[in-house]
Amino acid sequence: MLGNRDEIIEAYEEVIAALTDTADLDAEQETLENESEVVLGLIQKIISENAQTAMDQEEYNRRYNELADHYEKLKKKLEALEQERDDREYKSTVLSGFLFEMMEFEYLDAEFTDARCIAMLDHVSIYADGRMVYSFLNGSDITVML
Repeated sequence: MLGNRDEIIEAYEEVIAALTDTADLDAEQETLENESEVVLGLIQKIISENAQTAMDQEEYNRRYNELADHYEKLKKKLEALEQERDDREYKSTVLSGFLFEMMEFEYLDAEFTDARCIAMLDHVSIYADGRMVYSFLNGSDITVML
């Protein structure tokens, strides 16, 4: 028997919140967006400067390429953050669905047991790289790093 059903559900809600919290991503995204705006402004400035004054073209190309490369790296980091956000939102949806199904046991007048909780779980795979993949009967998977 799992024990107190409400305590277990509350603990599970805390786990969901911890695994799916995006506050760190939000802060990093804001920082990267601000930096991207600054770099884009510098690119526009150097283009304008080159159009208005005679610049050494080798120096212009070097500075422009450095800024453009930096901007592209920032864009890739932002894309990776967006993917991580999507992954966390997906996990939140799956985990919340699992929690909803666990909460339904109350309405079915069923005993809340280990067997009932794992009834929705197909299997768990543990990998040498520290990944744990929870595969549910509904076909969804959740990967958690240990």
